[in-house]
Amino acid sequence: MRRSTPSRSSAPGTGGANQDNAAEGLPFFSKIEGSDELAPGKDKKPTATELKGLKVVDEKTFTVTLKAPFSQFKTMLGYNAFYPLPKAFEADPKKFGEAPIGNGPFQMDGAWEHNKQIKIKRFENYAGSKAKLDGVTFKIYDNLDTAYNDLRADTIQIVDKLPTSAMATVSQEFGERYIYKPESGVGYVGLPISTNPEAFGKVEIRKAISMAIDREALTKTIFNGTRKPADDFINPIIPGYRKGALGEVGTYNPTKAKELWTQAGGVPGNKIELGYNADGGHKEWIEAVANQLKANLGVEVTAKPFAKFGDMLTDLGEKKYKGAFRMAWSMDYPAAENYLRPIFSKVAIDQGSNYGGYVNEEFEKLMDEADKTVDPAASLKLYQQADDIIIRDLPYIPVFTYMSSSAYSKSVKNVEIDAQGRMDLANVELN
Repeated sequence: MRRSTPSRSSAPGTGGANQDNAAEGLPFFSKIEGSDELAPGKDKKPTATELKGLKVVDEKTFTVTLKAPFSQFKTMLGYNAFYPLPKAFEADPKKFGEAPIGNGPFQMDGAWEHNKQIKIKRFENYAGSKAKLDGVTFKIYDNLDTAYNDLRADTIQIVDKLPTSAMATVSQEFGERYIYKPESGVGYVGLPISTNPEAFGKVEIRKAISMAIDREALTKTIFNGTRKPADDFINPIIPGYRKGALGEVGTYNPTKAKELWTQAGGVPGNKIELGYNADGGHKEWIEAVANQLKANLGVEVTAKPFAKFGDMLTDLGEKKYKGAFRMAWSMDYPAAENYLRPIFSKVAIDQGSNYGGYVNEEFEKLMDEADKTVDPAASLKLYQQADDIIIRDLPYIPVFTYMSSSAYSKSVKNVEIDAQGRMDLANVELN
């Protein structure tokens, strides 16, 4: 419910583009004229209150002026960072976070109960097609098995993410009510290059880790085929994906992995810690990777659980955690660029998901050139060249791509999940 009602929106750009609001979507405004004044950087104060590159023409129209050509701008506009914010956000952003105002077919139904549930109800004045349900309650779980057991008992009606324990039998149990289709996510093992260069600074070490991971075995034995081995940093459903792009470094080769590991001198103390969030159903595959690395590289690997994903991200962001870590990315918008800049650019260290602190000026130059290349085909080739730099350097190690793995009870119908794993709740009906 981060969306907001256009008819009650504030001046465009004053919300997400202002660094004082600490919005996660801040970097997506950086291509617009005036963004530097609203987001001058750490330890500096904004010198403007509105984004000058946005001009209101009339009640339903505004124009955008970019600082420089950006080939992906039209595609990027579909991202939710650009949903309009109401005046209530301007008045009190913190209060708005507790009681957000949506712009869709539902609205909040009372205050959300932290770590318990969020209730929404049909927005009767919605200008589009009205929601078919009177309301929806989002139950908040910290254990996927508990959620799945509640689904089986019809205590809840839809689970949008299933535990690994369900994979072997869910298709037989739920039949057509089990949703299985490609999704935009890529799962990685991230490496803290900048905070722990002694362990992960050598590319040979990173390549050895990648080649010691049996992606095929993981996706078949742990996920029962509900993940696919990753062979590019770009997801297969995205234009620009190249089958087999990872090449040798994405191919299981324990012998070559051990050779690289030995030649590079291994890691200090011959120990690796592999962090993961325990609230997301990652224990099994992370422990499987740990066992593979131990068997193939002869290194001691300890799987370290964090209670919640946010806890791990906080420790990574504050550079408190120096072990390898589980990470994933799902598209903000369908562009190859979106699998590169938000994760591996310099700006993404402080304003994105570059938790490894990777920096490469050759990559930055290619990304800038691709941004400014108006011809779509030529621009895509440049993004692919930037992708090749990431493949060469392996700041993260792609392990698998996601498949939607959701299920719903007999109590509901018309359940659909999109490529970003989002439910189309407006069309769900009770049976």
